[in-house]
Amino acid sequence: MEVTQILHMNNGEGETSYAKNSTLQRKTLSMVKPIIMEAVLELMMSSNIMGIESMGIADLGCSSGPNTLLSSRRSWMSYAELISRRQSQSSECI
Repeated sequence: MEVTQILHMNNGEGETSYAKNSTLQRKTLSMVKPIIMEAVLELMMSSNIMGIESMGIADLGCSSGPNTLLSSRRSWMSYAELISRRQSQSSECI
């Protein structure tokens, strides 16, 4: 049986690790922040969940290093920002 080599991220914190070489992924996550915010807003509006007290977000990736939870955190921050905006709009209407 022939064994094939599988490409994967280098773990750890060495010079060739994902943790040290993930700047491109971080920049990409920064570029898509408005898209994430729009998607969260659409989700909230389409399913009428503005009144809920919590929202679950999962990171199903396998990365390590500084980007591990960045996309989940950005999704959560988008949700929190939208809730904050909604609360301030409600206060202005009173």
